[in-house]
Amino acid sequence: MKTTTRARTLVAATATVLALGGGLAACGSDSDSDSSSATTTATAGITVTDAWARESASSTGNGAVYFTITNGGTTDDELTGASVPSDVAKDAQVHETVESSGTTMSGTSGGMSSETTMAGGMSGGMSSETTMAGSGMMTMQEVASVPVPAGESVSFAPGGYHVMLMELAKPLEVGSSVPLTLTFAKAGEVQVTAEVRAS
Repeated sequence: MKTTTRARTLVAATATVLALGGGLAACGSDSDSDSSSATTTATAGITVTDAWARESASSTGNGAVYFTITNGGTTDDELTGASVPSDVAKDAQVHETVESSGTTMSGTSGGMSSETTMAGGMSGGMSSETTMAGSGMMTMQEVASVPVPAGESVSFAPGGYHVMLMELAKPLEVGSSVPLTLTFAKAGEVQVTAEVRAS
């Protein structure tokens, strides 16, 4: 009789410990995901965090997406391309903002144009944009790849690297999201969801 009571007590205690352990694991998982509103996607050592897109004006034909890439692996990798569904934009290009070497700007040529602005706004149909940043001229240009060394992070942020969404199908509105596919030389494709934020 004593053995049966002791066995029941042991079974009840074990069940309680297992239930608490499961509850703690679930809480840990929830708190981890709630600790930041940033999107986190990981593939083959590559992690993409804090993906967001800039809100666009109704007359704007282009948009921009920013994020941070971290290579937690032991092998260097590189971002080689980006794409979005056709119902988001006609094309997605990896761009970098750099200081131009001269002040001469070219006009429209062969369907490609350059635009000068003071606030870094975007204009539809352009593939290059020049902005005033301090005393120098800053211009955006498409890049073939962005190195992501092992154990390091690369930030895509205003004034630096970004993914340019060319010819938006509709304006990017705050609260919506943009599905983005990033292609890496070694990690392959990484799916990212970028939250649209106010400019």
